[in-house]
This record gives sequence, C-alpha cells and structure tokens, in this order.
Amino acid sequence: MDETDVGFDAAMSAQRFNPFSPEYGPHFREIYQHMRGNCPVAHTGEPGGVWVVTRYDEIARVLRDPETLAGAARTTSERQVPYCVFTDPPLAHIGLNERDAQRQGIAVRVGKLPMSAVLRREATDETLGFMKVLVGADDDHILGFTMLGADAGEVVAAIQTAMLAGLPYPKLRDAVIAHLTTAEGLGPLLENVPLR
Repeated sequence: MDETDVGFDAAMSAQRFNPFSPEYGPHFREIYQHMRGNCPVAHTGEPGGVWVVTRYDEIARVLRDPETLAGAARTTSERQVPYCVFTDPPLAHIGLNERDAQRQGIAVRVGKLPMSAVLRREATDETLGFMKVLVGADDDHILGFTMLGADAGEVVAAIQTAMLAGLPYPKLRDAVIAHLTTAEGLGPLLENVPLR
C-alpha cells in the first residue's frame, strides 16, 4: 500500500487519521493493520474527535481504566451504554434485561416481535431473530431493548435516543418511521407491550 493511495503519511499520524474521510473506506483494512503495528492508539485530532484503539491489550486497558481516554468528567456510570456484536445476525442491547430487572426488583412489561414480522426483513429474506423491549410496569419509559437480527446496531441507536430523551414508549410506537426500514418494526414491537 502506498501512502498516497490512502491520504495518510507513513507514520499514520493521529492528527491526520480520519475514519470518515473518503480515502479511508476502500483501504480500512490496510490502515488498521498499519496502525496496529505503528500507532495502536490514535485520535482523529479534530475537536470532539474520536479515539481509535486497534490492539486487544490496549482495548482491555481502556475498558479497565476508561478515564485514560475519556477524562474523569466522562464516565459511563450514569449513562446507558449499548453494545452490538456483529455476528450473523448481529446482536444489540441497551439497558436492562429481564433477569437484571428481576434482580433489582423492577416490575416490567415485555414486548416481543420475531424478525419475520418486520417488513424490511421479510423483503430481504433475513427473518432470523427477534426484538424485545422492557417497559416500566408503572410508567411508560423504555428500560431495556435487545435485538438479534439484521440492522440491530442501527435499531438499538433509535431506542437509545428515545431512552436518553425519556420518551414514553407510545410516542415511539405511534411515530411514522420511514417505510421498509428495520426500525419501522419498532411500531409493531411496541404494540406488543401489555397495557398498564
């Protein structure tokens, strides 16, 4: 790989690294391979930029000591932290699951929907999986969400946004979401939440 092909200098300087640049896309594997060997922890350099950690040992260190890269004012203790595992199909989750809610003594209502009931997944013949949402038994706030299915990472982001805004689930249930997207399946999922 020639450095002129990807728009980075030989040292892949953290100041110039930008995963959002057009040059990055076609060469991301080569760039990450180079970074793993030469710059395992990099920052995009822009204000509000992102850290890129490329080696397992450094990733483990960041997970044990998040203040190293985030700073003491930015911890996860008061924030919802989603995850997405890019298996086939992907698995995504945020908030409580049923076991956690039970352990914490939190009463919940549960809505479930098989991916075969999501129009987008039916259209693409990717019907493996499900969506599950936990809603407070005494209010309408979304407490947790799990999805196993195509586009899980994008759908969990919509749920996270609703949770951050404190949006009652009927507002999301009744929203008009673009047709033939996987997120459109949130309406039918939320219809399956038992009423209070």
